[in-house]
Amino acid sequence: LKIPVNGYSNQNNLLLEYPEMVSARMVVNRCKKNEFRKHFYRSHLIPQTIGAYQPLLIDDVTDKTNIRMLLMASQSPQKQERVVISTIALDWEFHECLLTNILVYITEGHPQVAFIKKPDINDGDYDFLMSNAHLSKVPHVVYNDIADIPEKLQTVHSTYIFSPGWSESDILSFLRSSNKPVTLGSKIAKIYRRIYYFKRHEDLLTMTQHSNYSTVDLIVDRSASWLESKFDNRMWGRSFWITHDVLFMMATLDIDIGTFIKPVLNDIQAHYRDGSYDGVMGATCGLLGFVLLLQRCDHCGCEASGFGDEVTLQICNWIFKNISSQTIDDQRTAFLALSRLKNDLVLCPRNNSGYLVSMTIMIISNHYYGMEAIMQKKYVVELTSEERNSLQAVVNADRMAAHKRKHAQMLLKADQCPQGPGWSDIKIAEAFDCHRTTVENLRKRLVEHGLDKAMEHGNRGSYRAKKFDGVAEAHLIATACSSPPQGRNRWTVRLLADEMVSLGIVDSCGKTTVHQTLKKTNLSLT
Repeated sequence: LKIPVNGYSNQNNLLLEYPEMVSARMVVNRCKKNEFRKHFYRSHLIPQTIGAYQPLLIDDVTDKTNIRMLLMASQSPQKQERVVISTIALDWEFHECLLTNILVYITEGHPQVAFIKKPDINDGDYDFLMSNAHLSKVPHVVYNDIADIPEKLQTVHSTYIFSPGWSESDILSFLRSSNKPVTLGSKIAKIYRRIYYFKRHEDLLTMTQHSNYSTVDLIVDRSASWLESKFDNRMWGRSFWITHDVLFMMATLDIDIGTFIKPVLNDIQAHYRDGSYDGVMGATCGLLGFVLLLQRCDHCGCEASGFGDEVTLQICNWIFKNISSQTIDDQRTAFLALSRLKNDLVLCPRNNSGYLVSMTIMIISNHYYGMEAIMQKKYVVELTSEERNSLQAVVNADRMAAHKRKHAQMLLKADQCPQGPGWSDIKIAEAFDCHRTTVENLRKRLVEHGLDKAMEHGNRGSYRAKKFDGVAEAHLIATACSSPPQGRNRWTVRLLADEMVSLGIVDSCGKTTVHQTLKKTNLSLT
């Protein structure tokens, strides 16, 4: 039997260290010599979900490639549950120290609270706090000095409560000396601590809190641990896009993704077809970004897994060959994916294939940036000097509605005049965090209705020209005041609308237009 060396958090390792120290040799000796029988184990444990449990004792003597797990503890509790599973007869063989540690862990958990007393100083309020913790069954340890805190528990205690008498400089010195990063799953993380200490302000003694983390930090770490516990040597949820998003998120949070790469690539290999992911453009674009992400991790072994530079080039070529047959949305997705990869460090010329990949990306991305010049725009922004000055004044104004300032900035960037920036819609949408359609609608409002309408909110409905000008309104009023048609007692809005069309006053007219015009003039048909 042996204690495995792994990359898990040392929280559960305390089962072998707290409150009693347990070694693999002690367990073996107890298995050999006890009042029950000489007995090691009858079976071994195989968790359905890798990462959900942490192995604490293993047997790898019989087969180095097939390690047998004998004692395990839950790794990522969802509701603070604490589970220990053993195939060793701990009770019948009376492994006293190990049983003590397990019972303390199950009933109390690990001691997250530490009370640090100042030698030779007694304080009634501080003693009251410790009594409260004991009565409330809060797992805690009491130390008589900072030097008494063992290193193995410094990563377990999350709350330190110092008694009166400790100076602020002593506490800051403790923080600096113990603020070492630890490994949490695959993530190198700092130790999260909350510290309480007493400060005297004149005659008033107050308790001060200091913490080196926020709630967001805790959520990130717990989420990462939960995701790791759900990994079962295949893509998360058997989904490429879920796996894509999870690994990109982990890389953004500086979580080592090396342990996941080989099984994920093996799963993807079944879907890889001549440079594409199942022949689907969107998934293939995602695969391109995914492969480049993995290539940034030099230890991931992408080349060994068959996803090196040559595959990157195949994916680029497949996208380029098939882009013309795709829908407009898929074409934009492809060009956007390739353009964003233009300056990727992975594409630095490491060898011939890497150089070809870099050149392919540059050609395609340059082609992408010229697409909007090839595609005829119906509404082109060409600002006059007066309009440009007006928009610049809106941007520079001290007080201005946010949407007007944003619209002014977008129109200035969309200006296609020789002296204008001439940005594409997609570039503007990325810069101002909006949808491309928003930019298109803004250009349309400017060209069709002028600068004032363009500066308004885009959700105010469409801008329609008035059906009735002054002459048409005069004809309408005169008709409404005349005798109704033969067989009718009075004019109705429908009759008036039809009459305006039959007289050639307007090409078309509806009841609502007539009603609104009559209402404006306070004319009633009753």
